[in-house]
Amino acid sequence: MAGNEWYYDSVKFAIAHKWTDGLIVLYCETAMTNPMEIAQSIKKAVVDSKVKETPITVSFVGGEKSEAAMAWLVENGIPAYGAPDLAVNAMAALHEYYVLHAKKADFTFKSNSKARKLSVEIINKARAEGRDSLTEIEAKEVFSAYGLLVTNTVLAKSEDEAVTLAKKVGFPVVMKIVSPEILHKSDAGGVKVNIKDEAAVRDAYKTILTNAKAYKAEANIHGIAIQEMAPWGTECILGSVNDPTFGPTMMFGLGGIFVEVLKDVTFRVAPISEDQAEEMLGEIKGAPILKGVRGESPRDRKALAETIVKYSTMIMDLEDEIKETDANPVLVYEEGKGLKVVDARVILKAK
Repeated sequence: MAGNEWYYDSVKFAIAHKWTDGLIVLYCETAMTNPMEIAQSIKKAVVDSKVKETPITVSFVGGEKSEAAMAWLVENGIPAYGAPDLAVNAMAALHEYYVLHAKKADFTFKSNSKARKLSVEIINKARAEGRDSLTEIEAKEVFSAYGLLVTNTVLAKSEDEAVTLAKKVGFPVVMKIVSPEILHKSDAGGVKVNIKDEAAVRDAYKTILTNAKAYKAEANIHGIAIQEMAPWGTECILGSVNDPTFGPTMMFGLGGIFVEVLKDVTFRVAPISEDQAEEMLGEIKGAPILKGVRGESPRDRKALAETIVKYSTMIMDLEDEIKETDANPVLVYEEGKGLKVVDARVILKAK
C-alpha cells in the first residue's frame, strides 16, 4: 500500500531526476490512507527537492477528504484535479505553451508601418463618423494594404453608377449592401450573385435597397458594392479576436460546414511565422482537403500560409484599434494559382 513515506520518497526522487521534464502524481483514496497526509507529503517532497523549474500536476480520486486535500494543494501552489485525464491535459498544455514560446524566440516580428499608417487613417475616418466597424470596402482597403489578395470591389451610390462600375469590373459581378449597421448582409437579403448584364444590375440594385430598408429601416446605407465574381475554390476562413489575456489571436479553418457545424478550426497567438502558419494548415481535421483528395488537385498552401502571416502582421500592427476581424470566405485555388479574400469584416475597439 502506497502511503505517506512512499509518496514522499517517490516524488522527491522523480522530480529531481535529470530525465524528468514534468511530473504527474496520481492518488486514489482508500480506507488505509489519509488524503491530506498524502497531499502534505507531496508538497514536502517538492520543497525538500529544491527543484523549482520542473512542473508538477496532481490528481486525487475520492470523496470529500480528497476534495479538501486537493484544495489544500492548490492553496499551496500545486495544481490538483479530480480526474487523472485533467492532470495529464494540464501538463500537455504546459508543454504546448513551452513549445510555442520556444518557436517565438526564433521569430522577430516586423511591423508594416506604411500599411499601418493607411489603415489608421481609414479607421479614424470611421471613428469620426461615430462608427464601431468598417464597411466591407474599408475593411478590404485595410486588408489590401497588408498585401492580402482581395476581390476587386467598388462602391456605387446610384443605379446608373452601379451599371457603369459593373461594366468596368467586368461581368458577371456580385452586388452587396454597404452599411455599417448591416454586417450580416445575406441575412438582410443584401447580396446578389452572378449578375450578368445591365438589366440585372438595375434589378439587383433596387431589390437590395428594398431588402435592406425592410431589414433595418434606420440603417445608414453608403451604397451598393460592385464586386468581381471570383472563380469558385476551396472555402477557408481567417479571423481574429483581441483577447484581453493573450492579445491578438488568430483563427484558421475550412469554411462552410466545417466551421459552422464541425467547428474545425485552430488558433495561434500573433505574431505568426510562416512555419507556424504551415503548422496551422495541418492541424485541422479537414487538412487532407488542402493536400488534395479523391483526384482533386492540392490547394495553394504556400499562398495560404503567406496570407496567414500577413493577416497576423495586420492584427498585431492594429492591436490598439481592432477588436475582431474575419475574412470569410477565402477562396483557395489549385497549387500555384493563389487565393482571393471574398468578404472582409473589421470591428473596432471602443475608445
